[in-house]
Amino acid sequence: MITDGWIANLSDGASVSEKWIEGTLSPWQRLKIHCEKQGLYITRLRLKINGEPFFCLKDAPGYFQAHQIPNTILGEGRFEIDEENPREIIRKVGFVARNSDVNYPEYLIFIDCFFEENHWREAKSWKEYQNSPAIIWTPGYPDVLLNLEKQIESR
Repeated sequence: MITDGWIANLSDGASVSEKWIEGTLSPWQRLKIHCEKQGLYITRLRLKINGEPFFCLKDAPGYFQAHQIPNTILGEGRFEIDEENPREIIRKVGFVARNSDVNYPEYLIFIDCFFEENHWREAKSWKEYQNSPAIIWTPGYPDVLLNLEKQIESR
């Protein structure tokens, strides 16, 4: 049974779900390292909140995941659970895609945000997060996006 959290489908057909292990890197950071070492990438990302799945675009150039962790940060991405003092969590998952507005054809990160019973979508420039640990890129990206933008600017 899969509980609430993100579930990533990988290019080798495997599925990985969010699992926190005290004293280690975050699940997203561990997934990013695994993908880099094995030459894999995410083909689909979804987030389950209260048992309901929210799907990101399939086969996106990159996927985004972030949240406010209800624990104490120890440094270097490691954590310690603080069950006595839980914090409210804003969960975020997203994907990189081209803006559908033909007057503004930039690639953006579309981020679905969840807080308590609220759900909203944000759109951010992918350049803001280009080197962020919150994004796992498909191989070749973000270089492909940089080249596309250079081509558009040179027209």
